Amino acid sequence: MELTPMEKITIESYDKAAGFRKQSCTTKFFWQDMFERLKEYLPTGNVIDVGCGTGSDARMFIPIGYDYLGIDLSVPLLDVAKEVAPEADFRLMNLYNLASEIESGFKDDEFDLVWAACSLIHVPKARIDDALTGIKRVLKPKGFGFIAMREGDGEQMVSDSQGSRFFSLYSLPQFANILARNNFYVLDQSRDERGANKFSSGFLCYHVRNGK
Repeated sequence: MELTPMEKITIESYDKAAGFRKQSCTTKFFWQDMFERLKEYLPTGNVIDVGCGTGSDARMFIPIGYDYLGIDLSVPLLDVAKEVAPEADFRLMNLYNLASEIESGFKDDEFDLVWAACSLIHVPKARIDDALTGIKRVLKPKGFGFIAMREGDGEQMVSDSQGSRFFSLYSLPQFANILARNNFYVLDQSRDERGANKFSSGFLCYHVRNGK
């Protein structure tokens, strides 16, 4: 699926900000608490990190035995990821390609876990079902997932020192309903105000299980 102009601008902004984001990679993991909860559902397995960015989350999975693969559409970010986690497998890929075995190279039901920490936030609302369809296809029946979204209302282009990026904003129950209509069972959901800023009240966090 071709990216929208807003999505292309977003990728270009991440490309230009790759150096800055490399500097922000530290030994402290932002999503450590959500990862610890995830381990209760799935202590090990193979995982695809959708929108892996700098690859920093790979350093949570790999040391304890997860088979990790990260995909992203920003070449500069993937270059950083390969430095941050050289033992990990990273691939350049459009997340919409997950809907097709031919385009992605992934078979149906290939992964035990999908990790999507702040990647689907850049998917236009009119396309969110397409994105979730692809994720669902590669996730095993009753496989698990973690998804982090942005809290707010509507859609926005946000400009700052790192460029202009597109965001889709939801309420906690609103996105839970979207997950449900795509046959994902929400195991737990929570708000995280650490990400609060002038356009968003924070993050929305969901641990899910594939209902197919």
